[in-house]
Amino acid sequence: MDSKFNGQAEETAEKLGFLYADLLANLDRERAVQQSLLQLLEEERLALIQASAEAIEDTNARKETLILQEKENNAARRDIIDRMCVTAGWESKKVTLSFLAAAAPDETAAGRLKDYQQTLPDLVNAIRIHNRRNRELIHAALADTQGALQLIRSMLSPAANYQKTGRFGKNTVLGTLIHREG
Repeated sequence: MDSKFNGQAEETAEKLGFLYADLLANLDRERAVQQSLLQLLEEERLALIQASAEAIEDTNARKETLILQEKENNAARRDIIDRMCVTAGWESKKVTLSFLAAAAPDETAAGRLKDYQQTLPDLVNAIRIHNRRNRELIHAALADTQGALQLIRSMLSPAANYQKTGRFGKNTVLGTLIHREG
């Protein structure tokens, strides 16, 4: 009976070892995708400053690809962790990187998980900051563009010629480029 139990324990430990390796590979991919996204957001900022439509389209396409990769990594990570929970009997526990590091089969895996626990949130925060800055730059550019369009509209269309009282309006044609009569 003990040999059967020991055999199952060894099999469980082996499965968990493979799952830990899969998880670490997944986290490697996640870090690479997030670092690429951070670099791309810096490129996007330059494209926005230069107002290069082609560069903006290129960064948007690349950003979409990276976001899809991140979603795939996230789904794969959840699957790996779910399989780990079933294999190790952790279904009722809250499984975090800290928990996984504490339960890691060796110090190398534990150290890498702790490293991810520290570096990934910093990387995500840097991405949020860059994304917010780029969004603010886009909003400022849109506000400037809308203001310029409004100025052009006001210069192309004549102002009202008469006041509500029926009198001729003063200063109604000042500042217009085109004035239609008739």
